[in-house]
Amino acid sequence: MYVSKALESCFIEIINPNWQPNTIIGVVYRHSSTLKPHDFNKNYLTPLVAKLSKECNKNIHISGDFNMDLIKASEHDATSEFLDIMTTNFLLPTISLPTKINKKHDTILDNIFTNKLNPNIVTGNFTVEISDHLSSFAIFPKDNQNHLPKKTIFTKETLETTNKMHLCLIF
Repeated sequence: MYVSKALESCFIEIINPNWQPNTIIGVVYRHSSTLKPHDFNKNYLTPLVAKLSKECNKNIHISGDFNMDLIKASEHDATSEFLDIMTTNFLLPTISLPTKINKKHDTILDNIFTNKLNPNIVTGNFTVEISDHLSSFAIFPKDNQNHLPKKTIFTKETLETTNKMHLCLIF
């Protein structure tokens, strides 16, 4: 999906060998000032999630800057609708801490939604100044792992040289 100066997205499907489910990974950016939240929900998110829901037995991960503050989901109708669309299609948010720190109030505008639930998923935000948003990550252990992912130390230099993405999914 692409709408000039309003919406950008990119999706890929990873074909997994040995009868393991394929993985669909998507990144979405909704510009906050040119695409109204209700229009995004109705015209883009609902058809996208409906299409993805037909992809049976696939792992789905959608990350992005949706520019809807999940902290205010109970107060803002469009954000509540956004969260309802995602969760009723078994796409749950993995980020629960603010992704944009402001003087007035913190917000959760960015997230990684997934239908792959595992108590060993490790998620969080990088506290380095790459942009005005914190970069979020999710580490999904492989199904055959009976342990937590190995501890990884991320440094500002590592992020600046190897990962210039706003959000990242780490498997």
